[in-house]
Amino acid sequence: MKNAMTIGCLSRQMKRQCERIDELTMDLESVENVGNDDLVEELGDQRLECLEQLQRSLLMLTGLIAESVAEKTANADDSAFVEGELTATKSEVAPPEEETKA
Repeated sequence: MKNAMTIGCLSRQMKRQCERIDELTMDLESVENVGNDDLVEELGDQRLECLEQLQRSLLMLTGLIAESVAEKTANADDSAFVEGELTATKSEVAPPEEETKA
């Protein structure tokens, strides 16, 4: 499968990013109760940065998987038609509708 190694690597990175977001959320909850506003702001910013990285990674992963699937389903001759599409007999094809003259 094309991109298998890259997809696996990116998936593992995303798992770590999710774990980091979870850790920051737990830390934020504990620090909010203490009342250290500077630390709350810093942890909140870090959590948003992790979320942004996760979103970029997800977009990249989506592209890699779509590329992998598209390659798998593409015809060997790079035709835009799928197998069987150009094999219909004349009787199976509906005649084109004639334009009405006004």
